[in-house]
Amino acid sequence: MAEEHWLIADTIPPQYTPQGRRLSTRGVIAGLVAAVLLGIALTLQWRGWGAVASESGGRCGGRYGRSCPQGSTAILVLSMLALFPLIPLTLVAIFGRLRRRDAVGRIVAVLTLAAIAVGVWPGNVIYGWAHGPVLTTVWTAPPEPDSRLSGQGSWLLPGAVVRARPDRLVSYDLATGRIRFTYTVPDPQLLCAMSRTTAAGVGLIAYGSESGPCRHVVALDLASGRELWHQDLPEEGMPTGTAKDFVSVSGGVAVVAAAATTARSLGGRQGLQAFDLRTGAARWHRELGGTCTVQAVGGQVTAIVECVTTPSATSVASGASSRITYAVHGLDPATGRDVWQTPVPYQAANANVDALSYDPLVLHVRETTTRGTDRLLSLDPTGHIKASIDAGSAGSSATLDMSTGGSAVLPTPSYAITHDLLLVQSRAAVGYRRAIEAYALADGHRVWSHSLGHDSLQALTVDGDRLIALTETGFKETLTSYRISDGARRTIGLVRLDLFTAQASLFSQNGTYAIVDSNGNTYPPIAALR
Repeated sequence: MAEEHWLIADTIPPQYTPQGRRLSTRGVIAGLVAAVLLGIALTLQWRGWGAVASESGGRCGGRYGRSCPQGSTAILVLSMLALFPLIPLTLVAIFGRLRRRDAVGRIVAVLTLAAIAVGVWPGNVIYGWAHGPVLTTVWTAPPEPDSRLSGQGSWLLPGAVVRARPDRLVSYDLATGRIRFTYTVPDPQLLCAMSRTTAAGVGLIAYGSESGPCRHVVALDLASGRELWHQDLPEEGMPTGTAKDFVSVSGGVAVVAAAATTARSLGGRQGLQAFDLRTGAARWHRELGGTCTVQAVGGQVTAIVECVTTPSATSVASGASSRITYAVHGLDPATGRDVWQTPVPYQAANANVDALSYDPLVLHVRETTTRGTDRLLSLDPTGHIKASIDAGSAGSSATLDMSTGGSAVLPTPSYAITHDLLLVQSRAAVGYRRAIEAYALADGHRVWSHSLGHDSLQALTVDGDRLIALTETGFKETLTSYRISDGARRTIGLVRLDLFTAQASLFSQNGTYAIVDSNGNTYPPIAALR
């Protein structure tokens, strides 16, 4: 009789057969939650270090003197601390299920591993909230072929932006970057003047030989780039090189700071000529007498006139010297006659007088002596001085940045004037403190101030009731808006582009931001962002 072999299992009822431990619902949920949180933490680490590398060159913080990307410190520290418990918890949840060697355990392990990927989406959401918005580059203009062909000025048009070089003007479609037109300055002439503003789709430019007078004036149709008319001015008394506020679209006419051919020229700019904006037909000319010259023209029509007073022989013997005086003239656009005239007040023997804005009219008056004053004068439409603002006289605690971009034909201002407010960057005389401040043109008092911290201001523009500022710190550029009425601040977004130069113009239209760089050889000549 064959020997029979009995197994213990054969004698135990199935319901009493030993089983592996049942999966705990709480344990499964805890593992899945730990995996999702791990995915979030890993995403924050990835995005945080990526931002440090791309926005700060891999180095930021006090040691390097560069601010870190917004929110990156909190993002990296908190997510790093979270990794210490989450990594072992998730690994235990995964490998603990695999050790069961059954189908249920394997399924739960796979689901736990997949839950890490589930954390990517909320991680990106959290990162976006902490870091702030990032602007999308819609298009950039191709680089310029020669560094000598630097940007000379720009105009914003409905749906387009025009950038000028010494040899040409190019209009780009703001939405697509498509070139609408190119106007080429006749060879070998160079662009030497542009109107600050345009009107009725017309802009004024002037060109001349590199070392000769700026005497050829052109009215451009800014829809097509064609010449509407061309006017050659007399050579005598014309400015050479760059001529700022030399041509102007003023009061519906084209006005040029130049003498008419019938004028008795005594050197310098001896008067004003006005032409029909679209046809170029002569409207009127205004001749200045004595030793007076027009220094600038703009607005409706507003001219800054400089006069030199020469002392008599007796006064010279007693030590008297020539004195320069300035006056602002408000002219009738139809006739060129004075509507009002206001002397520019200052005490020194000489001063530099510039128009920061023509509408409203704001003058920058800087006395040239060691203890000379540096003031901004706000004038009403009748020429009466409303307010005086200290822009940084000798011994002042702060200086207002009224600079403009280099030697460009149409300089880029570092300030904005709108809604009867001056919006400008102030710099502390001692220390690094910089701020964007608003001053009322009615009485000169400061309305609001916002510190810029370590940011460097590159450009300003106005869009409706908001001031838009382009700032740079380290390797990072940011667009920020300030409500003009009270300075309420809002971050628009980070600019993901190479560094811009200090001579950049900023425009805003219908949610698109155009940055026009003077250095189109190294950086994008124009970048459109959304």
